[in-house]
Amino acid sequence: MMRKGFTGFDKAARADGRNIFFFWDDPSRLPADYKSNIKAMQVQHPDWSVQLADDGIIAGLLARDHPGIAEVYGDIRVPACRSDIARMAMLGAYGGWYLDADMACRDPLDRFGTDHPIVFRRDDTAGMKSRFRTMNGILFMPPGHGLPQRMLDAVTDHIRDRRHLHDVLAFAGPKLLSAVVQEMGLGGREILSVKAHLRGKDPMFQECRGASSFSWRIQQCFGILPVDQPDWDVFPPQLRPEFVPIIKTFVDRHGLQAWLPELALRRPGYLRTAGFEELVRTCGHHAYERPVIGHRQGAATGG
Repeated sequence: MMRKGFTGFDKAARADGRNIFFFWDDPSRLPADYKSNIKAMQVQHPDWSVQLADDGIIAGLLARDHPGIAEVYGDIRVPACRSDIARMAMLGAYGGWYLDADMACRDPLDRFGTDHPIVFRRDDTAGMKSRFRTMNGILFMPPGHGLPQRMLDAVTDHIRDRRHLHDVLAFAGPKLLSAVVQEMGLGGREILSVKAHLRGKDPMFQECRGASSFSWRIQQCFGILPVDQPDWDVFPPQLRPEFVPIIKTFVDRHGLQAWLPELALRRPGYLRTAGFEELVRTCGHHAYERPVIGHRQGAATGG
């Protein structure tokens, strides 16, 4: 399923674009059902190269093809953001399909052909129908198509200008993809319907999402790259219970525990979510008695 190292990955990729790529930052933590899905894809596509890339492989690919991004790739804190970059790097280098690891196919992908790009438009809700928005969990690019390069050029600009550092969708994700698709004038058979292919009674694609599938929504608030402070305004008004362990893992990994007391002050409703108050306390601060706002310590606020 996954070749060891970038060299093996590079050799296994096909030049004709009959590639199916998946990405997981650390395959040792790949959920069992996702692993089974990738193995099923191999069985379903015996004439395709089916590969799972990890952070190490993508770092090697970026060092060869996109050194400006490679310099900061390891500093990107949000795995979903690294995944957005990884898919474009793979599709730009080799051509083929990219699918999220939780995306299964009803039938082989051969039915779509390999001579034109395929992007899926979000038309599955009333809100999405009113604007042009794509998804990037399923993509096909023929070898040499210019869209992945255009995407990665934009990411390079975002890194240089430090733009969208609290917005995964705009930094390298579906918002950016939507803009690039429109700029390049893709249309017709190149734009397919999410409603037709992912929803309904017998869709071509089916997704099984785990608790961490939308972890980027809370992680991005702390900064995609190292920043002076979070963007407090983008934290959601309410904290979902499943986000508490995600916050703990994230702040522990990146040494951001000192920001949690101020987050509790700015989003006091979070304290009603099971586990968050204890998480703040274990940081060595007390959110009520010693609030820290920026570089200032305040007086006790009471409970």
